[in-house]
Amino acid sequence: QVVIHLLSNAIKYNKRNGTVSVTAKLASDTEVEVRIEDTGVGISPNDYEKLFSPFTRLAYAEEQEIQGVGTGLSLSKYLIELMNGTIDFTSQPNTGSAFFVSLPIGEKVEDKIVAPLTHKKASTDICVHDVVYIEDNQPSRKLMEEIAYDYPNINLMALSNIQAAIEAVNTFEPRLILIDINLPGTNGIGAVKLLRKMFDKQNIKYVAVSADAMTEQIELALKIGFDDYITKPIDFDQVDLLFNGLGG
Repeated sequence: QVVIHLLSNAIKYNKRNGTVSVTAKLASDTEVEVRIEDTGVGISPNDYEKLFSPFTRLAYAEEQEIQGVGTGLSLSKYLIELMNGTIDFTSQPNTGSAFFVSLPIGEKVEDKIVAPLTHKKASTDICVHDVVYIEDNQPSRKLMEEIAYDYPNINLMALSNIQAAIEAVNTFEPRLILIDINLPGTNGIGAVKLLRKMFDKQNIKYVAVSADAMTEQIELALKIGFDDYITKPIDFDQVDLLFNGLGG
């Protein structure tokens, strides 16, 4: 979020034919530094002290009618400090600015593919289907898990990224994959293209999940490779049709 905001500022306050560069490096064994540098209008020394104050708009932004409410940098500073990091900058008027963020290196966290969370002992006359839900938002994954628990024919694996999903498809061969459209990194559109290419021989139904209910977005998703589309907040009736459509 911080890097996206700094990139947005670097573009908005740049000059015609200007440039923006992003670099990341290990500053030490325990710290990483990200630097966003531009060739824009720069920041006046008179504005340095108030730059990270909330609801502060610099004179240039007002003159050029640049959109914003002046909360981005203050929020960025707040987020960085929550992560025990620092944010700072250098700038020269009419030359450009450089913002640099330093953060302690965190532990690597990976999804572990285990037996589905909603695994049930089904009776011999029920065919149990594995279902994958790719969603980076933890509360949304939890909600889908709670919904799926009421279906004896469904074993749901709620995963946060496409890499974990690929391993799950390799291991469990699911009949249904639900994919959030706005995944970070490889988004839902990229994910469905990749999965269809990798597992084109399997009988898998791909369903897009999104808060965007615009007709154009739905048509695009179906054209790109999704078989169906459901909207957020999750409609229980839509999920019911999907789960029962797999048979029991």
